[in-house]
Amino acid sequence: MSDATVHLIQKSPFDGQALESCLRVCAPNDLIVLMYDAVYAATMPRQWPATAVYALADDVSARGISDKLQRGIDTIDYTGLVELCAAHRHSQSWF
Repeated sequence: MSDATVHLIQKSPFDGQALESCLRVCAPNDLIVLMYDAVYAATMPRQWPATAVYALADDVSARGISDKLQRGIDTIDYTGLVELCAAHRHSQSWF
């Protein structure tokens, strides 16, 4: 089991500070999962301070942005999300 943290970001980058707050504490070996309206952040060019960044596939599809994701951001389904969280000792939700 990994000691890295899985950061679950749930708020739009245009609504609140959840994304920016997460990025301030995210370690290089951590992972980020964008879900709900946070998937809009996957369409914006930026440097991510994490080992991997994922966007929840259902939320990406529901918002019609599948073809707008930035390079290096992978989609993940709910099964993959559960497996990812189970493989890591810590998870942090950002609202």
